[in-house]
Amino acid sequence: MLDDGYGPRGSGTGADLGGGALSSWLRWNHSDVGYWTVEVLSGGGVDGAHETRASKSASITAPNVTGAQVDPTPPTDEFLNQRYRVVRQLGEGGMASVYEVVDEVLRVPRAIKVMSPALAKVEKLRVRFLTEARTMARLRHPHIVSVYDVALDGDRPFIVMDLLSGGSLIDQLEASPTGLPPAAACRYIIGMLRGLQCAHAAGVIHRDIKPHNVLLAADGTPQLTDFGIAHNEGASHNLTRTSAIMGTLAYMPPEQRASAKRADARADLYASGASLFVLLTGEEPFDLYATEFHDRLFKAIPRELADVIKRACRYKPDERYASADDMADAIEQAARALDLDMSGPPLALRSNSGGSSPEALAAQERAGGPARGVAAGSTLFEGDLAASGGGTLVVDATDVEFPSTPSA
Repeated sequence: MLDDGYGPRGSGTGADLGGGALSSWLRWNHSDVGYWTVEVLSGGGVDGAHETRASKSASITAPNVTGAQVDPTPPTDEFLNQRYRVVRQLGEGGMASVYEVVDEVLRVPRAIKVMSPALAKVEKLRVRFLTEARTMARLRHPHIVSVYDVALDGDRPFIVMDLLSGGSLIDQLEASPTGLPPAAACRYIIGMLRGLQCAHAAGVIHRDIKPHNVLLAADGTPQLTDFGIAHNEGASHNLTRTSAIMGTLAYMPPEQRASAKRADARADLYASGASLFVLLTGEEPFDLYATEFHDRLFKAIPRELADVIKRACRYKPDERYASADDMADAIEQAARALDLDMSGPPLALRSNSGGSSPEALAAQERAGGPARGVAAGSTLFEGDLAASGGGTLVVDATDVEFPSTPSA
């Protein structure tokens, strides 16, 4: 059993996470400013033949896995049951590729997410992919990307979704690397939280909230997507092992770093606070629960918004907000105190049922129905290890221990 990895800069511990084609090594160092360094070494053991690294960015590139590469061949009309005409490829990851298509029956644009042929042969990954589609399909909310269909091309499943044209929040941040204007950051996170409340009310824990997984409609309306590692509390089967670590390291609260099964709705709220921090600063949100770093981390953030983030990112889950709606309300109150201009497309209102409020649905209908967007930036899965451009990590880590107590 390993220690927690805390120590002088440059020290670290690790654990062998598997063998064969999926032989991987997880190692971390805790630097003098509280950042985790994660290295994944894959492809024949720990000889470094296929080394991928993530330090302050925690962006882990998917390692090489024999026989599990994504098929680079774009789909054809025949491939998509002669219904969906492919316009262009929007993105590609380790588990799936995303395309812009035209539904020739309904004559509307859509996005499709097509599973890799190699990975579609792995039953566990195929089930998880289809579970994502079913999860998103039953969540109807103005701030959640809509799923319209799931179908098969032979043994290769694909999901039909809204096509959004505004990119993701991480795209917005790349255009403004030192942070977004506070009003814009608040609007985006409030909208995301209203959608998240709908998911939580339906018993769905996202477990990978981050700017990469919030897409924007043409008018700037935020919509939550990528429920690939979500947990359905009412599901008859559970795909998450007790020892599994799932999520994106920088956005994960302490309990989720220990085991994905420990993540409940309050883990999503921690990640929401971390996302707001990133939008406001352009900095990675490592260890926001560590109070000894707060003076440095929050010095450029207005006090009212800093207080919201600090509460959302408390070490103990019981000390965080009680719900996504409560956190959204707190951000709205902070924005009013700061006299921020929150004008823009209508955001969904708080709903006691957790779903779409009548006012929000009416506003959506007046605007011409649900907005559309590019559903790219998927979580990537390769066996028991997964990583995306945003750093989503899925490992079976029985012997890996993360901190059980705050460093302060």
